[in-house]
Amino acid sequence: MSKHFLLTLGFIAIGFTALTAQVKFKLDYEKTTKRYVVSIVPLKTLTMPGNLTGTAQVTVKALSGKFFPTDIVGLYPGLDWDFNARSNAPTEAPENDYISFALRNAGLLHLPYQAERPLPVLAFRNELGCATDIELIDNDKDPFMPPNSEMANVGNSIAVFGIGANAYGGIDNRNAKTDCQEQYTHTNDSDDLIADFDLYPIPAETEIFLEFEWGYPSESVRAEIYDITGRVMSRKSIDLVTGHNLHAFHTERLAAGSYVIKLTGETWAVTLDKFQKIRM
Repeated sequence: MSKHFLLTLGFIAIGFTALTAQVKFKLDYEKTTKRYVVSIVPLKTLTMPGNLTGTAQVTVKALSGKFFPTDIVGLYPGLDWDFNARSNAPTEAPENDYISFALRNAGLLHLPYQAERPLPVLAFRNELGCATDIELIDNDKDPFMPPNSEMANVGNSIAVFGIGANAYGGIDNRNAKTDCQEQYTHTNDSDDLIADFDLYPIPAETEIFLEFEWGYPSESVRAEIYDITGRVMSRKSIDLVTGHNLHAFHTERLAAGSYVIKLTGETWAVTLDKFQKIRM
């Protein structure tokens, strides 16, 4: 019997004895890219095999006739999403349309669940541009939740091996309804944005590499190398992508000594540990 099959059986079994739901959903709008971003926010840190994730669904609602999703993309490597279903102006809420997206991966995926740290997983745009604000459906209060007049399977859900088949814990308090006139910004402290990274080789000669996982939407940032007196010795732009990042910095023109790398985004800045440069 394969390991994958055993994990799947275990996943099904734990669904019947689920722990307290501990994964919330969060909705943001990136004004620069004109796309909506859905993040999952775990309430506790999970490691293998507890972080294995199976099925998931996201449902949003908008004013009827004002929202049509396009450019649907997964924001974490290996996550693929589909437009799942649409219910237009149902009897229970005739002023709204309901749009659902489903995780379509076969099997289980392990995700980096860090307590209280949003992990962007899904992005999409509105074909009509900034025509209306949208919001995540409230599983507890929305009048169109099943059972409903259209027998529609709406609602937010996620299955996580270490929590259970019903791991969804509600909407993150920071974002439920999102206005496309508002700007998405990071809510984490800057020091936590890149908490774990590798900087190598140390000491450096001609190049130094920075490797880390980025758990936020992609963005272009300014990367600078400073000497110990605070002078900027080099500067360039790099593109951070959601997931794994590896960036190289040329150091052959630097004198022997100590330096730091600083990354600056639109609303945050992170200064990394010192590294040493030796003579070639």
